[in-house]
Amino acid sequence: MKLPEQVQSDRLRLQIMRLDHAPVLFALFDAERERLLRTMGGTTKTLTLEDQEKKLREFEERREEGKAFAYCIFLKQEDGPDLLAGTIGLHHVIDINRRGELGYWLGAEFEGQGLMSEAVTAMEQACWEAGFHHIQIRCAVHNRRSAAVPERLGYTLDGRIREAWFHLDEWHDELVFTKLQGE
Repeated sequence: MKLPEQVQSDRLRLQIMRLDHAPVLFALFDAERERLLRTMGGTTKTLTLEDQEKKLREFEERREEGKAFAYCIFLKQEDGPDLLAGTIGLHHVIDINRRGELGYWLGAEFEGQGLMSEAVTAMEQACWEAGFHHIQIRCAVHNRRSAAVPERLGYTLDGRIREAWFHLDEWHDELVFTKLQGE
């Protein structure tokens, strides 16, 4: 199963990540690093532009294998270039089960505007059209903003996995939300 290079919504353009996105991605990520460190793993692994480029090459390999699809979230602008607001991706794709896991983040200035709900809805539609049956969203229990997205969009809370995530030298519980095609 493959997802398109680009997914559109009213306010957003989701563009598959490319190597030429590295400078703008790294700039936003680096500006948000301290805030994201509390809720995202991997923030300590992307310390330079070269690290970002390496990560984008890995995403490209996984996309070619059909195992992951990482997108930049651009906020459309009438005047001037679209603004990078964050990222969203379908990861841990299991073809035989037609299942994948959505992960996402936004820059702080873009939060509270419904943009992530819009991005997740657009990704859902692309997934259903590609033949996926099951979408999962996982987040740390303490990440209430992230958990609010699947709650708002009608995902089912399948459960809480105790001490599923080791981050910043301590264990964290994880929430698992799912939506099936047709729900």
